[in-house]
Amino acid sequence: MSPRERKVWDYICECLREAGLEHITCGLTISIICRTYVRWIDAELKLSEVEEKQGGTYFVKSPNGYEQPHQAFHVARNLKGELLKWLPESCLTLPSVAAVKAKLPDLAPQDDLFDSAVGHARNHPSAASG
Repeated sequence: MSPRERKVWDYICECLREAGLEHITCGLTISIICRTYVRWIDAELKLSEVEEKQGGTYFVKSPNGYEQPHQAFHVARNLKGELLKWLPESCLTLPSVAAVKAKLPDLAPQDDLFDSAVGHARNHPSAASG
């Protein structure tokens, strides 16, 4: 993970811990969310640059003279859609948190997911033989 993605990871895991929600088994999902979120932010920043250069619009002229949304618009839209699909999978929306809390008893606090995963990998037999 990049340093930016790790910051998002730490934030997500802390929020889940504070909410008392199980997240130890969500490593893959949370890593996808972290990477997608950082990419979405980058795409939105690029789209803002385009709007600034274009006088407040993200529409540009194609080489054939047609007006169309800049590619950053499509990238940002697609990444946002991906996030909206993945966030509920890790209890990162209000409805998903409410649904889980309604079904589960109070859970004990957890350790940091990233540190646990790294520690587990180091103890794996194939890591020692590397």
